[in-house]
Amino acid sequence: MRCCGAQFTVYGTAIQNEILSPNECRIREGLNKRPGGDQYRNPAMTGTGDRNGPADPTPPASEQQASAQPAEA
Repeated sequence: MRCCGAQFTVYGTAIQNEILSPNECRIREGLNKRPGGDQYRNPAMTGTGDRNGPADPTPPASEQQASAQPAEA
């Protein structure tokens, strides 16, 4: 494995811009693939989905519990 901060910066930019998947970067470094690493997910975009499909529309459990309780009068 090559350990160079500049190379990791290049990989981070490539992943963020959906040029390379995380697993493609890992293969270039001689590492094993990881589960889910072939999906293109932009870490800068949270909750908006990506080119692999929409984000999970299920609200967090805290929001589900709050909406299940009746409003106070």
